[in-house]
Amino acid sequence: MLETTKSDTKKTEKSLAPKNNKKENKPNLCLLPFDVLELDARAYEYGAFKYNQYSWMKGFKTSELISSALRHIKAYFWEGEKYDKEALGKGFHMHHLASARFCLASIIHAELEGLGVDDRPCHFANKLKQTDKREEEKPTEEKQSKDYVVYAR
Repeated sequence: MLETTKSDTKKTEKSLAPKNNKKENKPNLCLLPFDVLELDARAYEYGAFKYNQYSWMKGFKTSELISSALRHIKAYFWEGEKYDKEALGKGFHMHHLASARFCLASIIHAELEGLGVDDRPCHFANKLKQTDKREEEKPTEEKQSKDYVVYAR
């Protein structure tokens, strides 16, 4: 194991070119566990095999991804199944939790990129509350409300 002292670190830091990662608020991606990222990549590979290589970039309904993530978590946690049986049958060693992470990452991606449909129940409940308030104010006026939000950039 290579040992360094504080004086070695100071000398090395002084000889390096300046970089403003901290000032620019850049994330330290070196902290990510690569063994887990490799499992995540397997989930994307299986999706490319099963659907299309970049189909996840089109977006999904949030409820579909939440349901899928919960099914994978249930299989792992409650049923003690480490790898997805369907994927294993097709030659893919796909960890259930990596599949759940794929689903959750796809929701985040959709939010960031303005894709998919956010059909969470909270939107429906909020729309109902807004509709109820409008009806109290103007009982003769009828308005329809959507029970989902379409992401738009």
